[in-house]
Amino acid sequence: MMELQYKNLLTKYKVNEAQLPEDAKEGIAEIKNVIRGINLIKTKSEKAGKEYKVRADVTRRLARLDRWVCGEIIDYINDTDENADEAPEDADDILKQAEKDAAKAATEGKSDKTEANDNTPAADPKGLKIDKELKALFDAGKTSLTIDEIRSSARNAYDVIFETYERDGDNGVATSYYSLIEQQDGDYSLTSK
Repeated sequence: MMELQYKNLLTKYKVNEAQLPEDAKEGIAEIKNVIRGINLIKTKSEKAGKEYKVRADVTRRLARLDRWVCGEIIDYINDTDENADEAPEDADDILKQAEKDAAKAATEGKSDKTEANDNTPAADPKGLKIDKELKALFDAGKTSLTIDEIRSSARNAYDVIFETYERDGDNGVATSYYSLIEQQDGDYSLTSK
């Protein structure tokens, strides 16, 4: 299962869950419900002799919910109200998707393995959006950006950076035409390939 970023924020800012506003608490409860549900699905699958792996779309939806909770925590810490009012994902919907995936894998008699029809990679719609965002920034002369600037002007790129961020690793995003790579904590350099 993925590492939950909201837990890192709570630790980093020494905030207790009980101190958080209701929206953040509800979001954390939703995340915990999803994880409990996924663990239950895994257990049921294993008892039935099947392997269940959490699919990427379920993980992405959970990450989206985690990101929203992080926004609520940041709002609490900064005493602002910039995060979206509504959570982007509903725990029940995520669990229904996970259950559907498990049922599909069980009826197919195999785990979550993607079969390729040919060796030609398909264009990634999110990648195309990111490329368009980075092109607009580059064309506007923006070659040095902070994470906050990326968050406000290149939301898809920000989402990928947030989902894949490693504290001690190389961070950023690259497309066929542009690279947005972290130079220092929170400062990114945009280059054309």
